[in-house]
Amino acid sequence: MQILIRAKGFPITEEINNHIRGRIYLMLSRFSGVIRKIEVYLADENGPKGGIDKACVVRIKTDQHSELVVKDIQADLYASVGRVLARAKQSLTRHIKRARVFDRKRQSLRFEEQLERERRAFKILCHTKEAH
Repeated sequence: MQILIRAKGFPITEEINNHIRGRIYLMLSRFSGVIRKIEVYLADENGPKGGIDKACVVRIKTDQHSELVVKDIQADLYASVGRVLARAKQSLTRHIKRARVFDRKRQSLRFEEQLERERRAFKILCHTKEAH
């Protein structure tokens, strides 16, 4: 799982970097087999004016070639990161469940198709034996 962290409007300190990586591993490590890359974009929207302006955008690229993007804006950068990662975790969980349900349905359809082919073959076999 590759992690990329970028910031606009302020430098990324070692403390911020460690906090973000720690939260990612804490909240998303169970998805490490599915996630290829995580990109975290941080921005101070209003600059020195202050206010609710610390934006965090997380872009997650999965093995299924899908992309998940979650964004949040808070007054505190750490709160914004935590909230975005919590929402990303929920979205990934939903995404994986949907993929499993779809895969099960597809497997079930394949099984039913195979069963129907075998029934037809059996009927044909029975009819040919009766004809002789």
